[in-house]
Amino acid sequence: MNKLRIFGSSLMLLLSATNPFALANDCGPKFLSSPVNPTYGLITYVIQLLERRTITERDLVRFSVDLRSLSDAHIFRKQKTAVDHAALIHYQEIRKYIQNPNFDRPGVIKWIEQLLSERALVSTERDSTEFDTAIPMQIMEFHRVQNIEVMSTPVTQKMWTDIMASNPSYFKTGKDAVALKGNDRQIITLPNHPVENITWWAAIEFANRLSVLHGYKPAYVLEHLSFREGTSPENGDWASDTDEVIINAEKQDIYLTEGYRLPTDAEQDYLFRNAMKEDGNVLVIENEPECTDYAWFDENSYGLTHPVASRDPLYLEGHAFYDLYGNVKEWSHDAASIWQNVRIHRGGGFESDLHDLKSYIYGTRNTNHAGRDIGLRLVRNLPRKSP
Repeated sequence: MNKLRIFGSSLMLLLSATNPFALANDCGPKFLSSPVNPTYGLITYVIQLLERRTITERDLVRFSVDLRSLSDAHIFRKQKTAVDHAALIHYQEIRKYIQNPNFDRPGVIKWIEQLLSERALVSTERDSTEFDTAIPMQIMEFHRVQNIEVMSTPVTQKMWTDIMASNPSYFKTGKDAVALKGNDRQIITLPNHPVENITWWAAIEFANRLSVLHGYKPAYVLEHLSFREGTSPENGDWASDTDEVIINAEKQDIYLTEGYRLPTDAEQDYLFRNAMKEDGNVLVIENEPECTDYAWFDENSYGLTHPVASRDPLYLEGHAFYDLYGNVKEWSHDAASIWQNVRIHRGGGFESDLHDLKSYIYGTRNTNHAGRDIGLRLVRNLPRKSP
């Protein structure tokens, strides 16, 4: 009788009768097969791929999404199976298990979710982080792009909670929810999901507080403004009836500020238009199967946000950037017109269609509007060299 045991992040499959087989052309390890139970057979196969680092947790996330949609599930990107002989063989073997009428699709989805959770716990303990929660995406990572540094992901709920001691997000409950400590209370979060449901005012206040924490001069001057009673930056609904904001730099030049800020529309445009796939080719947004590998949008999101960096990255100047398209729309610093209370956002979100993901498409929103589909990614000007 087959028995599956889970010990932390490792799994052992005890099979009463197993037969090893080698992949064609000796392109992979020997795998255990189960002719009786296709579910255990696939789990065993996936375990071996993970142990040899042939696949990653991100591949498993994609695989789980495919299984949920009842489509032809790919554990590798489709482009890889087209050029990599070993990946094609793995895909064909996995497909045999999935097509078996006795294959337990919901059971495998549940197993993947549990495995990812266990591996996150072990990863967090191994890294000895200063946090006491099992959260893999804990570090704000910035990469240099021309004269600025840009966050590699949108701001997550944990990042927001660490600074603001609150979580305004609409999507913050579920099996992956974690209670974080803030102001002597428990704050419910989906820590790796992007923070959303925040106004433009709340976004720039977050940037200011992060600047102060890191010893930078805040980019925005807000002390002179009046804000609506009952709203707060912590809760994400901070609203003002004024459209005046002072930039904390010479001649109010946003490109001369020292602290963290929202990217300008020109900076967003440069990032979205020039970030490429790992192979150096442009992401073709109109190609839905390809876009699914890089973005959460209306065809694969199930109407929800998802953990940041759970889709493949796009690369710019040698650095990886995640969720440039989809998941949540991203506030821009720039106003949409002469009316400063209407600001631009780009990138599309989990409810956007393919058209709205295109790099040249931007939307506008009132600075006081907080929606479950909009978040932020921060940038910071790098010091300019003296002539």
